[in-house]
Amino acid sequence: MAARAPELARSLLAALLAPALVALLVSPASGRGGRDHGDWDVDRRLPPLPPREDGPRVARFVTHVSDWGSLATISTIKEVRGWPFADIISISDGPPGEGTGEPYMYLSPLQQAVSDLQLRWKQPGRERPHRSPEMKPDSVEGLWQN
Repeated sequence: MAARAPELARSLLAALLAPALVALLVSPASGRGGRDHGDWDVDRRLPPLPPREDGPRVARFVTHVSDWGSLATISTIKEVRGWPFADIISISDGPPGEGTGEPYMYLSPLQQAVSDLQLRWKQPGRERPHRSPEMKPDSVEGLWQN
């Protein structure tokens, strides 16, 4: 019986923790906000799907219906320097039903992707790519701003 004590303890712990883990995983999926955040969940219908041949409209559609995305960079961490690294980020294109198609990314300087971008752009002689005339680099941090 003494040999089975650790096994019984593990089984009991698993039985007690399973409902708590399920509650933690299910509760964030049930809504997009907390109390008093407006009518964010009133209309859950998707806007009309754009034709898949129209890449920019598809990208705007995906941005509009998504809450999260990923930002991939080349890692600057010593152990994996030069390898691709993706960071999960929060994205939005405006309030539900009033999206503009312009993505806004909510980033923290503590995220690895942000420090990767800052370090790469601070290298001497490195040219910053301008994708469109509306985008200008912030001269201090090296981050894009509209």
